[in-house]
Amino acid sequence: MKISVYAICHNEEKLLPFFLDHYKQFAEVHVFDNESDDRSVEILKAAKVKVRSWKSNNQIRDDLMAEMKNNFWKSAKNRSDWVMVVDIDEIVYHPDFLKLLNDTPATILQPWGYCMVADKWPDYGKSIVSQVRLGIPDDSFNKMCIFRPDKIKEIYYHPGAHDANPLGDVVVSRDPELKLLHYNYMTLDHHISKYKLKAARMSQENITNKWGIEYLDSESQRIETWKTTREKATDVVGFTI
Repeated sequence: MKISVYAICHNEEKLLPFFLDHYKQFAEVHVFDNESDDRSVEILKAAKVKVRSWKSNNQIRDDLMAEMKNNFWKSAKNRSDWVMVVDIDEIVYHPDFLKLLNDTPATILQPWGYCMVADKWPDYGKSIVSQVRLGIPDDSFNKMCIFRPDKIKEIYYHPGAHDANPLGDVVVSRDPELKLLHYNYMTLDHHISKYKLKAARMSQENITNKWGIEYLDSESQRIETWKTTREKATDVVGFTI
């Protein structure tokens, strides 16, 4: 079985080692770098993944990113059995993922989304799933991010890629053990610095359309949201790894 992972990256040097450690074990990885100025490209090239540059005038343009996500996976048609379209801070997890893919009659797998939170940064060289297990359900990350390129003609993600209107032989499955773990609240300091970076890159198109508008929250708002998430978080992995 051949699986291809597609992602867009901007300044993710801290999370990339975990992303690569997770996905490279069962898939070929394609990353489109969106004008990173940290060590992201260096890390990707050292890992020998397929990395290409992609420019957006150093701005967050969710409409352009949706267009990319609607098309870059098509290189897997007639080559791969499954594709996954994810972000660098998103980890698809199932206790027996390859068996799930092999056995399912579905053409699209839609995992259950969770917002993950951590008090301290995890150790490199170990699975992030085994180290950061606390989170809360987040329906906005119930993404149609795993599908068969030979059956799906178009995925038609909306800006933000949280919703989609797929076209083709569409059979959606929602296995209760399949999860999309969103590692966006990785320590309070990291969360705040990441949001500040995103706020500085917000395009007028995003602001006008209220795409990713949460990135413009004040620091006090982000602190309160992080603390509330941490207080509500429970072990959502549910399996010994």
